[in-house]
Amino acid sequence: MIVVMKQFAKGIAPYSLDDYTQMPACTIYFYAKKFMDAIIWIYNGRYMRQPTVQDTERILAENEAHGFPGMLGSVDCFHWAWITCPMDQVGSHVDYKSIPTVVQQAVTSYDRWIWNSYFGLGGQNNDCNVLHASGLFGR
Repeated sequence: MIVVMKQFAKGIAPYSLDDYTQMPACTIYFYAKKFMDAIIWIYNGRYMRQPTVQDTERILAENEAHGFPGMLGSVDCFHWAWITCPMDQVGSHVDYKSIPTVVQQAVTSYDRWIWNSYFGLGGQNNDCNVLHASGLFGR
């Protein structure tokens, strides 16, 4: 499990861990798949489905109790460095940090339920441009 966590956390290819772990890449792939199957088995029924009316009412009531009436969740944009960006596309994905990025916009509630997710190109896209392009808000 330590090898699988290291692979997921650092984005390391399994074959590059062969010497360090004395495990073949096929074994690391096998346990990574077992780990992902367990995560899906545990969380699929609750988080990987469309919300019901009861879910929406529960979250609205919880947020209203905390002083946020009418709010389903919070909106945030993440700018992720795209290390493996193809060289011919680097120019269109470079942002103010001079590295290629991809932007993810997500709406999530307090119980980690992701209601909406959108991936956009980096480059000239700031958070406002990404929110506008995502279609989350009515036009």
